[in-house]
Amino acid sequence: MSTFRQTALSTELKQELLDLCEQGRLLAYALQHKYREENSEAQFEQLIEEANDEADKQHVQELRLKVRGMAAQFANFYEKWYSKAANVIAQILPDRLADFRSQYERPRANRKEIVNSNYVVQDALKGVTISSYGDTIVSPMSAISNIETQVAILRSCLDKFESRLFEIRALLQADLFDTELDAAKALCKSGFLRAAGAMAGVVLESHLSEVASNHSITTQKKHLTISSGTTYR
Repeated sequence: MSTFRQTALSTELKQELLDLCEQGRLLAYALQHKYREENSEAQFEQLIEEANDEADKQHVQELRLKVRGMAAQFANFYEKWYSKAANVIAQILPDRLADFRSQYERPRANRKEIVNSNYVVQDALKGVTISSYGDTIVSPMSAISNIETQVAILRSCLDKFESRLFEIRALLQADLFDTELDAAKALCKSGFLRAAGAMAGVVLESHLSEVASNHSITTQKKHLTISSGTTYR
């Protein structure tokens, strides 16, 4: 796999993860809009008034439309998001998958009472509301904190995600270097010393370039070769 393809793949996957985080954030707003529409609309109006220019106002209006659409079909949007996000966490941060799911799934053990600490998104999807003496104990709005926790777990995948991509890239590059060095050895045995030396030199240059990049070492020249007399800084 070429360096260009590796970079393109990592960029694409990272963007998908960022998009999932943004969708989760909007879902939290959508849940508020679904049950506190007046408050939600007032907040959007305030954001529009505080916008610096027309571009910012347009952005807020677009967010408002997205939130309205999600609120109208909240269960459908959330279920799709949850499935995608759970799959991502299972691949990148499997040790947090149980925490992620616990924010959604009802506890297997019977709950003696439903309070904020054990209220989950499944309760919200069913519209579960508990009141006592006229005061609301829990309601679907209580699940906003559950979704925010899920988004936080998803965001924590970013660091691990980048680390995992680095590991994959290193393995692919090591495999490529081994193949090229084997080819250089074969050329050397066949008496093609100049060709073998050139191929081995390319491998060494690539390796040193990667080491310099990993340690944030800058050079005076952008494109270096072994013969370059370069001062590192």
